[in-house]
Amino acid sequence: MSTHQSMDRICAAALALTLLLTILFVNGEALGLQPASRAQGYETRLFDTARVHTIDIVMDGWEDFIETCENEEYAACAVVIDGVKCTSCRMCATFCPTGAIAKFDEADGAMGVTHTPADCVKCGSCQDICPAGAITILDEVRASWLVDGSRHRYAMTPRAVDLADNPHQILDTFRQTFNGDIFER
Repeated sequence: MSTHQSMDRICAAALALTLLLTILFVNGEALGLQPASRAQGYETRLFDTARVHTIDIVMDGWEDFIETCENEEYAACAVVIDGVKCTSCRMCATFCPTGAIAKFDEADGAMGVTHTPADCVKCGSCQDICPAGAITILDEVRASWLVDGSRHRYAMTPRAVDLADNPHQILDTFRQTFNGDIFER
């Protein structure tokens, strides 16, 4: 409770003023007041379609290219993995900077890597890291592999290294791959 004598009168005056302003704003047009502009001014400048530039890209012979792309060669690259030489370490996928080579592990136990030629930039990291020399980089790739997003799947034999509950899995894999020439700090 307030101790001021005229607090009730002050609250009643504030309420009356609030109601009067509400009625004035709601019925302002009927009382002759001009409404504020609905457009703020910047909207017409911001959304001015006369300033928007468009580019129409026209490619002659696109349909013919799509029909014959299986016979065309494109100077990009693709990776071929020799299944006989491969030791299934999958280091190629680990060190691929673009993700063109990616690991897969399936519920049925199948494992290996996939290669997407459209994502390959021919950096050679996979070939350099492969301890068995099982990777060959092709200089020419079928255009259809790039257009349709082909992904080549290389199934691999699981490694002898214990992959379950082994805190030194990577270190053990390196030791086995490089004949024990890896040391821990």
